[in-house]
Order: sequence, then structure tokens, then C-alpha cells
Amino acid sequence: MDRAKGLAILLVVFGHLVAREDPARVTWCGPLRMVVYLFHTPFFFYLSGYVAMLSGAAGRGADPRRRALRLLLPFLGFGSAILLGKLPLDDIVAVDNPPTGLADGIWALFWNTGHSPATTVWDLVAPFVFSAALPMLLRTFGIPGLVVLGVVLFAVRVPAMARLDRISDILFSLSPAWRRRGGRIQGLALGHGLLSMPTLHALMRAWGPPALAWPGSDVFPI
Repeated sequence: MDRAKGLAILLVVFGHLVAREDPARVTWCGPLRMVVYLFHTPFFFYLSGYVAMLSGAAGRGADPRRRALRLLLPFLGFGSAILLGKLPLDDIVAVDNPPTGLADGIWALFWNTGHSPATTVWDLVAPFVFSAALPMLLRTFGIPGLVVLGVVLFAVRVPAMARLDRISDILFSLSPAWRRRGGRIQGLALGHGLLSMPTLHALMRAWGPPALAWPGSDVFPI
């Protein structure tokens, strides 16, 4: 699991190396980044769900108050900081998703999230929703029912309100960046997104870097 999380982190770092335009005369960066965005964030959620099922936490559920402190409080803090930071900087430097004003920015941060000034903090909301809803969904539908629910949410265009569109995308292990590109590649994205989860998991189980042996590792094992 640690190797798998490490791989997912490296993929996320690669996806964020180039924020705007690909380097000059580098034609492979954009297509490769699009492929990575198909599965790298869903892979994190897959690993979390795998551990939650093995440990029994998915059936028991987590204390919603503790989850809110760990996830929603940082979402509120980081989201507000990004919003307040973009307001004065929009006239000075190039800013992605600039808010049109404080009131509109707050509305977009929490509800009209398709125009959120802080799109990067959505993945703090999704784990809270999943951890709160998963025990109830498992008791109601079971695992087969969750798969059917994922298929339905994949086929239905969920509105970009309160992060529901991104939450529904991740539920079916599909990156929202690919889904918005239209139905002509949804079949490819669906197959790739689903197959990448067990494939990457199996690869990390079967292969891994050799154990490191640093001086003094017998005292402080790595």
C-alpha cells in the first residue's frame, strides 16, 4: 500500500509540473498528462476504500465530527485563504479561476463550484462525503448496488454544485477532466479508469524497490 501511495503521489506531482503551457518542442507532455489525469486521483480513493474495507471501517463508519475537523475545517481554511489571496492579486498577476468579487467568490466556493476560485480543495470534501455516506450505502445497496450506482452517476450529467460532479466522477473512478471531453471517449475512459485500479495495485504487490540499507539502518530501519 505504501508503494502504491508513493506511485500515486509521483503521478500527481508530474501532473502539476506544468500548470499552463507545455514546454516548447515537447509533444509528449500534454497527452501523457491527460492519461495520468484519467486515474491518478481515483487511485488514491481506491486505495483508501481498499483499506477501509479490509479494516472494517467502511462498515462501522467514522465519527462525523472528527472527520469534519480533519477535512472540512481545512477545506474552509484553505479555500478561504485562496479566495482572499486571489482578490487583490487578480489585477497584478495571472490568476486561474479569479473571483469576480467577495460575495460571488464565497458562493462559488461552496455552491456554484463549477466556477470555484479554489478548485484544488475539492478533494477534502469528497473523502468526508464518502466516509459519511459509505456505511449507509453499503447497508442499503451492498457492493453490487454501489457499482450500479456508479454506472448511473457516470451516465448522468451531475450538476457542478456543491462538488457533486467531482464526487460522482470519483465514485466511478473516472477523472472529471476526461468526462467533460464528450461521449465519444467515455467508453475508453470507463475501461481505462476501471482497469487501472486493480492493474496498478497488482503491479505494486508484485514489484517494488529493494529494501534500502543505509549506514545505521540496523538501528533506525527504513
